[in-house]
Amino acid sequence: MRSRLLHKSIVFLIIIFSMVFDIACAETISFKLIKIIPLPTVDKGGDAVSYDPYDHAVYVSMGKTDAGAVVIDAKNNRIIKIIHDGLLRPYGMSFDKHYVYWTANYLIGKNTLIKDPIQRKVSRIFVVDKKDWKVVNIFNTIGCGADGIWVDQKLDRLYIAMDDNNWIDEYTLGQHPVFMGKIHLYPETGSGPDLGVLLASSHVLYMPDDSWEEIINLLTKKIEEKINIAPRAPSSSPDIVAEVFATDFNGGLKGL
Repeated sequence: MRSRLLHKSIVFLIIIFSMVFDIACAETISFKLIKIIPLPTVDKGGDAVSYDPYDHAVYVSMGKTDAGAVVIDAKNNRIIKIIHDGLLRPYGMSFDKHYVYWTANYLIGKNTLIKDPIQRKVSRIFVVDKKDWKVVNIFNTIGCGADGIWVDQKLDRLYIAMDDNNWIDEYTLGQHPVFMGKIHLYPETGSGPDLGVLLASSHVLYMPDDSWEEIINLLTKKIEEKINIAPRAPSSSPDIVAEVFATDFNGGLKGL
């Protein structure tokens, strides 16, 4: 009996110690501004930003005018390269060990060199070689409205959210990416896939689309789960009146 009580007491003390230790660690975490890095633009056009652990570099999209993109050395927080080479109004970026892939969108037609009475958006991907930070390839995407972009190196795939088509373009990696297909999002009539998060270890892409949050299995190219965070919005719920979801402790979704 005493041994049981002693065992329970030890377990209880370990649990209490762990809780106190976690709280103490949480209280010691703090953040402070160490430097402001001025960007080479006059219109406050800094947009998407990403950190590359391979080269200890920070990439910044200059989303306005013709400021291009910026590469920052994360070791000393200094700008080491401003990328132009036709890269106007860049949006998202992603990278592998050899290249950085930047999305950009252009309006072609009215008030441009091409005499077309109707403006149409053309989306392009700029492939930048990390050896010298030069653009080595530019190609048009199949979809339109390229925004968020992700790399899965184990699958050798590049994924691009197409804001105007409500799907994801899929390409191979490398200097000359090859189109491999589309991953359709929900709802089909929606518009708004944006900057999601790719969990490469599980080959899962967490994608916001209109009022929906979708979990996409990149192995099957299917939506595994989805949740409507604004169920009362009619434009985001074409086939239902309302849907409310709760998250269980295992990370799954349960309809209520």
